This record gives sequence, C-alpha cells and structure tokens, in this order.
Amino acid sequence: MTNLMANFFSQEIILGLTVQEFLLHLLNFVILIVALTLLLYKPVKKFMQKRKETYEKAEQDYETALTGLKEAQASADEKIDEARKEAVRLAEEAQKKALEQQKLIISEAQKEADGIVSAAKEEAKTAAIKSKEEIYLAAKDMAYDVAEKLIARDLKTEDNDAFIDAILAEQKDVQDA
Repeated sequence: MTNLMANFFSQEIILGLTVQEFLLHLLNFVILIVALTLLLYKPVKKFMQKRKETYEKAEQDYETALTGLKEAQASADEKIDEARKEAVRLAEEAQKKALEQQKLIISEAQKEADGIVSAAKEEAKTAAIKSKEEIYLAAKDMAYDVAEKLIARDLKTEDNDAFIDAILAEQKDVQDA
C-alpha cells in the first residue's frame, strides 16, 4: 500500500503537477492567504474602520457646531431685538422726561412772567401815584399863582391849599363817577 500511495503521489494529474506538488502548492496558497489576511487585510480593515469613525465623528461635530451656530445666531437676533426694544423704551422715557422738564420750565417762566407783570403793575401804580402827586403839587402851585394874579394880592398858603384841595376833591368825584 505504501507503494501504491507513493505511486499515486508521483503521478501527474493536474497541469503537469504531481499530487504531492499540487498539495504543496495548495498548502502554500492557504498559508499565503492566511498570512495576507493576518498581515494586510485585518490592519487595513482596522485602519479603514478608524478612518470611517473619524469621519463620522467629524460629521457629528460639524452638525453639533452648526446647530450651536444656529442657536447662537437665534440668541444674537433675540438680544438685538431686545436691545432695540430697550433703546426705544429709553428714547420714550427720555422724551417723557424732556416733556416734563419743558412743562416745568414753561411753568417757571410763566411764574416769573407773572411776577414781572405784577411787579410792573405795582411799579406802574407807584409811578401813577407819584405822577398824581406831582401833578397835584404842580396844579396846586399853578392855581396859587393864578389865584394870586387874579386877586392881585398875596394870599396865604394855607388859604390856597384849602381852596385847591376842595377843587381837586370835586375833580376827583367827577372822575370817579
């Protein structure tokens, strides 16, 4: 049987190869496939898997950053709107304060004007009284001079004063009526 087996392995059966040579080539091929799988395929597959994970992580980071950017933009827009509303509110408050201050200034000016008018009226009254007194004295002196010339005698000042007072009292009664 050993002879038979030795004969079997030494016969050429496939492509000019003996069974023994064919089995050795097949064994070498299997070893080569296993070696290539262990040395090349698995490390390349690991590298490709890591690369895929890296790209997926980068894409997730990009999506997260994009979402954060959109939220930040919305927040910024909201803050800008709030700032505009606050500016309008402050402008309205400033306008109200300006109107209040304007009213206060106008009322103070009105009070001052009223004071000036009342002072002017008092001054005018005082000036009128003073003018009346001056006119009274001037009329008194003129009446005395006229009376003296008419009578051609020297009258006493007391008589003249009484006469003029009576005439002015009559005149005042006529004006009051």
